[in-house]
Amino acid sequence: MAEVKVHLDDKEWKNFLDGLAIDSVKKRNIIRAVARVVAFKEVVQHFKDAKGPSGAWKQRASTTQDRYQKYGKGKTTRASRLKDGTQKEAGSPYAIPKGSTRAQWNPSNRLLQMTGALRKGFLQANMEDVDDGVVLFNPIEHASAHDEGNGVPKREFMWMSEAGVELAAKNALDLWTRNA
Repeated sequence: MAEVKVHLDDKEWKNFLDGLAIDSVKKRNIIRAVARVVAFKEVVQHFKDAKGPSGAWKQRASTTQDRYQKYGKGKTTRASRLKDGTQKEAGSPYAIPKGSTRAQWNPSNRLLQMTGALRKGFLQANMEDVDDGVVLFNPIEHASAHDEGNGVPKREFMWMSEAGVELAAKNALDLWTRNA
């Protein structure tokens, strides 16, 4: 899967900033600063609120919840060698997948936060400059599948709310007035 991205288009900001006496380096720095603060805060909030641009994320299917319950009660998956040299078989059919913990399979865990890797994959440093703005991205392999709904329920987290866009514009203006 490809990484998922939030693209902050700066065409309107450029038009506004072009009317002001600011060089292109300052413009880019203002846009980057706003993206780091506002867009990052927005995406983190989407994880807390468990909602996308059209409302609350779809809840887990009851079959998934049941499977999580069974994993939580399952044995460890690892086969082990006993002291006498014999092999002990791995756990039940609902054994905890290798490399994870029982806590990660708790059915009460928040959506998209089973291990925390998806949320932790979104960092302020994950930013690229592009011709028409700045792109913040989440490099976690399954990020785009969850955000776009490719093979799993769509639970968008990489988006900007109207309030976030307004806050970004306000912050850009504040930064310009301080740096002008």
